Amino acid sequence: MVDNTFSLNNFKAIIEEEESTTEVIQRLAHLLRDRYHLDNLYIYEITGTKNNMSVGYASNFENVCSAEIFDDANFCRAKRTGHAISSLEFPDICKHFPHKDIFEHHCIPMMANGKVVGVVQILHKTGSTITEQEEFDHLVTRGSRYIRESTPVIEAKRFSSALQETALRDPMTDLYNRRFLETYSNTLVASTLRRASRVGILMCDMDYFKEVNDNYGHETGDVVLIKTAEVLKNCVRASDIVIRYGGEEFVVLLIDVKTSQDILDVAEKIRSTMELAIINVPDGTLQKTLSIGVSEFPGDTEGFWEAIKFADVALYRAKNEGRNRVVRFNPEMWEQDKY
Repeated sequence: MVDNTFSLNNFKAIIEEEESTTEVIQRLAHLLRDRYHLDNLYIYEITGTKNNMSVGYASNFENVCSAEIFDDANFCRAKRTGHAISSLEFPDICKHFPHKDIFEHHCIPMMANGKVVGVVQILHKTGSTITEQEEFDHLVTRGSRYIRESTPVIEAKRFSSALQETALRDPMTDLYNRRFLETYSNTLVASTLRRASRVGILMCDMDYFKEVNDNYGHETGDVVLIKTAEVLKNCVRASDIVIRYGGEEFVVLLIDVKTSQDILDVAEKIRSTMELAIINVPDGTLQKTLSIGVSEFPGDTEGFWEAIKFADVALYRAKNEGRNRVVRFNPEMWEQDKY
């Protein structure tokens, strides 16, 4: 008893020091497998806003549960009822379990603050002896204590992560904000240098945006910004990062681009797409353009924030040359010795 209490307390202290829910789930899974030999193990997380399920851990993805539960978590009986279920105790208790011919299943809801935030599913081969079933039930019971200890930690880290995510996003466009860039820049620099890669930096600014607010009002201005964010996201890859830098200014980070020409091609794609976009506003439609300044890290400079400044300098040149154009930074544009 003393050993078990110590082990539980030690486990909880360890997972509280983990940085993310993913790490906590991985540690829980490894403990259940290594200590209790629950080798056929699946941990499902639930997204509170959409009531979807996702796989947090899987021993074998071929044996994950029914696809229905991923679209609507209430198809999962353990999630819907908040009670543990076992097909060894009640055969066919869950009509959505897809592997009845080869596995029995024991599903344990992870309860936090009165709601189910996840489900741990443990599979056991069908046709086992009574002794094997009893041993399986015994191991599940012992492992359940660690599941209960893990659940509030997982939920607390998920809540903290959601708060941080909110603080790093612009609420209007749902793009990352400047604070995100300040937080993320060191990681981006380190990974780029480690891979000997390059990042294309596009500083994009709406042309004559003040006229939109002055002539049509701030509500229309918001619509224009939201449409601009949509154009930017649709013109880049999922691995690229679009940031609302401030006001009508956006930064696009093109991650792991192969050549300088690739960066310019994306910038031109954004410019031309924005020029042709029809923006539906309360009083009709509008068309707006973007000016774009381009730089490259670490090609233009070994300082990431200096590369951001260089893109801004190129943007200023694009504005002076008539707007609605892409301008690539060159050293002649920067007369100072240091950033």
